[in-house]
Amino acid sequence: MMKEEKRNIWSGRWGYPEGWAIVGGLLLISYIWQWVMGPIPAGGFTHPISTVVLSVLIIATLLIGILSRKRGNKLHFVRFIVSPAATITSLSAFLLLLTIMGFSKQIDPRMANGLGGLFHTSGWSAMIHSHPFNTIYIYLLLVLGSVTIRRLLAFKFSVRELGFMLNHLGLYGFLFFALVSGSNMQRYTMALTEDEVEWRGTNQATHAVEELPIALELKHFTLDEYPPKLMLLNTETGQVLPESRPDMLNIEEIPTTGLLNGWKVSVDELLPLGAPLVRDSTIVFSQFASSGGAPAAHITAHKGSKTYNGWVSCGSYLFPHRALSLDETTCIIMPFPEIRQYYATLDYYLKDGGAGSKVISVNDPLKVRDWYVYQLNFDEEMRRWATSTEVELVYDPWLTPVLVSIWVLFTGAIFLLLGPSNSIYKRTKKEEESL
Repeated sequence: MMKEEKRNIWSGRWGYPEGWAIVGGLLLISYIWQWVMGPIPAGGFTHPISTVVLSVLIIATLLIGILSRKRGNKLHFVRFIVSPAATITSLSAFLLLLTIMGFSKQIDPRMANGLGGLFHTSGWSAMIHSHPFNTIYIYLLLVLGSVTIRRLLAFKFSVRELGFMLNHLGLYGFLFFALVSGSNMQRYTMALTEDEVEWRGTNQATHAVEELPIALELKHFTLDEYPPKLMLLNTETGQVLPESRPDMLNIEEIPTTGLLNGWKVSVDELLPLGAPLVRDSTIVFSQFASSGGAPAAHITAHKGSKTYNGWVSCGSYLFPHRALSLDETTCIIMPFPEIRQYYATLDYYLKDGGAGSKVISVNDPLKVRDWYVYQLNFDEEMRRWATSTEVELVYDPWLTPVLVSIWVLFTGAIFLLLGPSNSIYKRTKKEEESL
């Protein structure tokens, strides 16, 4: 009996050897291109380049999906693209790059460009702007889209089949629209001053000041703070005591008593907003709800035979801080209260008509059409009395399709769990044998 000869790569039906060869070839070529050209610059994959690339991708996906359904098709590449080998090899390469990105510190591509070392020249420090990542990303979309078109053309209703289709459509839609969104997203920062309308924003990619189709006006800024606290400070070293684990006394109610490094401290009065006054050659605090008012507490500190009392305040942009000295090297201070949340009341105006108002916070942005306005920063010197703030404007017309694709993917997973366990396997096995 003659011994069966081992098939050579690229002969006959393509499988995993050809799949790994294609993935390896794409990575090799794209890494050479990366070393020669450097990373893709921010904004380098936008219209018209992104439109041309994605249009070619869609056309190629449709052609391969349709041709793969024709009986007697002899095109090895077409038959391979819709095979499990193509899916597994392309997905493995994509996950490998994602893993490298997850364990690597990512920086701005403008910083990575020109830096030496394999880590930077290979694009691992700015993965989403690297040629290998985008090449494998587009190749995976080609494979996944072609498989989806092929199954869609031969769709026969069943619970599991519907789940399979929704699962693939959702995954393809998520990857496709995420790529489109990432390439077309525009980010701007805008400095706002109270009662002034601002149309101009600074493009984060080009640092150019541009006039935007949306204008914002800051009507009011509000800062929500946690209750103030007291700490013991070494005036010589500037370290909070004890240095290994500093003590803190939160003033959540009056009266309050606690220990600060052996000192018994009692708080008998707290002014949420106060101002210092000179009375009988002594500094005292009184209620002051106007701009510049700051938390102030009247405290008594006792240790052994020593007793001290007086006012402590964190101060503000208008008034200096106030500490209670205990001896030559230690004093009790009130640091600025930690920030719980901050809000900005904004009026917005659209260039093509339309206006409105919304209170935004760090996790609650303004959404109007395809614009998202996020609370970014505030005047830390003025704090609660700030009359200016900084916001980030993100233009992302493709975010909604990304979210819809996630829900389609989730729905498909539910249908896959509800249907017969072996129906998809039999169907897939039959189609694989027919390739």
